Amino acid sequence: MTTSDPPTPSLPDGPSRRDGLRPEWVTGAILIVVGGLFLVAQVIPNASQFIVLLVGLGLLTAALLTRNYGLLIPGGIVSGVGVGILLAATSSEPVSGALFLFALAAGFALIWVIGLAFGIQPPQGAWWPLIPAFFIALAGVLSLGGETVAWVWQYGWPVVLIAVGAFLLIRAVLRRQA
Repeated sequence: MTTSDPPTPSLPDGPSRRDGLRPEWVTGAILIVVGGLFLVAQVIPNASQFIVLLVGLGLLTAALLTRNYGLLIPGGIVSGVGVGILLAATSSEPVSGALFLFALAAGFALIWVIGLAFGIQPPQGAWWPLIPAFFIALAGVLSLGGETVAWVWQYGWPVVLIAVGAFLLIRAVLRRQA
């Protein structure tokens, strides 16, 4: 007498707890959100300034839901550009250009932070977003020039020390949990 495996129940279309979100659901949701944003931008004045940021946040949300590093990269960059657009629109030169660069650098750093915090990492080279983040932020500092650069350096070193300390603490906590 042979025994056969019991039939495997079929999964319904759509999200399930066993296999995560399916790509077509994520793509469909992103298209609906983007289309809705463009529609809102036609009706509400100045809403178009928020479209890029909202698209970036949507990509970050999709990256977290699917735990897909491939969505995390454009999510961080587009979110940084979106914040940069908002900051540049509310400030004057030369600060607006520097603020845009700082926001873009933060978007790259966000890729690394979210990847580290949620365990969404590529097989190797998880720290790569910090390289463009550093150089873009440096370009932001240099674009300020004059007394502003001196002020940034005066207050920047304590911020760097705080950031490095926070990184070391987060890394220690994550290693302890592993």
